Amino acid sequence: MVLPQIKNIYICGIIIALSGMEMGLGLGFTGPTTFQLADKFKLSKPEQIWFNVAGFAAAMVGSMGINPVVSKFGNRSSLFGNACFMFASWIALSFSVNKIMAFVFRCLTGLAVGCYSTVAPVFIVDIAPIDKKGLFAFMNQLGYSVGYLTINIFGNMVSWAWLARICAVPCLIQIIFTLMIPQPIAVLLRTSFKKVFHWPKQIVIAIFLMFFLQFSGVNAVLSNLNSIITEAKLNVQTSIVAICTTIAQLLATLAASTIVDKFGHRICWTVSSIGQMVAFLFLWAFQKFKLHSAVFMVGLFLEQFTFGIGTGPIPFAKTANLFKVEVRSSAMGIATAAQWFIGGVVVYILPTFQDLIGTAWTFMFFAVISFASVVFGAFVLIPETDAGFGDNKDEESDKDTEEISRRLSHVKDIPEL
Repeated sequence: MVLPQIKNIYICGIIIALSGMEMGLGLGFTGPTTFQLADKFKLSKPEQIWFNVAGFAAAMVGSMGINPVVSKFGNRSSLFGNACFMFASWIALSFSVNKIMAFVFRCLTGLAVGCYSTVAPVFIVDIAPIDKKGLFAFMNQLGYSVGYLTINIFGNMVSWAWLARICAVPCLIQIIFTLMIPQPIAVLLRTSFKKVFHWPKQIVIAIFLMFFLQFSGVNAVLSNLNSIITEAKLNVQTSIVAICTTIAQLLATLAASTIVDKFGHRICWTVSSIGQMVAFLFLWAFQKFKLHSAVFMVGLFLEQFTFGIGTGPIPFAKTANLFKVEVRSSAMGIATAAQWFIGGVVVYILPTFQDLIGTAWTFMFFAVISFASVVFGAFVLIPETDAGFGDNKDEESDKDTEEISRRLSHVKDIPEL
């Protein structure tokens, strides 16, 4: 059966960017539902923390495990299969009747989130026009922000079970339309996983990008927003704050997506990191000196807004562009696995960190990390046109080039789905 092809490249990008939305839904799900789940399944405090961390751990496995599938079937088919898997996992989670089922299906949704994090950023860059790669790469982060916003809007309006079913809707849209996206020629260029290690410098840069993404503090703050607001003794509803800050992040990412191709990743990253550093200094000062609650709100909104400019979307966008197309998926798998591991560690240790040194100095810790991120952006990130892809000129690389050329010469013989 020959399916109709979607001709509009922007519609294709939006369909793929629903993967980012699913990532936001998957990671944000525990935020507004923790108390409901704890009450229904009698979860202890450690079990609540592990329920949150389980999603990150499973995502780490999924981000690496999807690579053989991508190598064999390509990004389009892998995305379609993962959408089916994610849809089934959400529906199954919504019908959980005990804590074991809840943990199992939480892990399965996390596994699918990890698969999305490897497939979607690469796929969306593969289909992007040359002069719009920055815009398309930011689409994934826009989806991520929309996912978090959806969770925060519906999380306090419906039960956790219905929220899980709402989370399945983007997957259903992808199931219907993904196979109508034209298959990029890049699918023909995938090589073995070990080839990615010919670019060690790029791997290190990608991992540091993911490190600064997670240690920017944004996920830790959002995952523990309720306790932070309680600690700050603010008379404000957490859900309203979460919605407003997520909108700020979404607007920032939307604005940055229109200028990133003009100014480049380095400038956006540096502005973003400086903004987050200043934001955490505001939060530290508020907590340390018991300042007016307006200082807290300014710091929180500034942190979310500046995260959306650079440190949120750029790690995925930059990593996808650091590597040659034939190793891009494998490299993204390594980088995102590191990201989920680091993210799980941050979310797990933050409550303990707050108990040991206090909320104020936790904010100062993130400010110091943001300063390091500024230095990293200024001296390590280089313009996209100068990135280079390594200096390997050995015989094996020559053979790879010949094999790629041979496969491309037969591109006209590949049937459409």
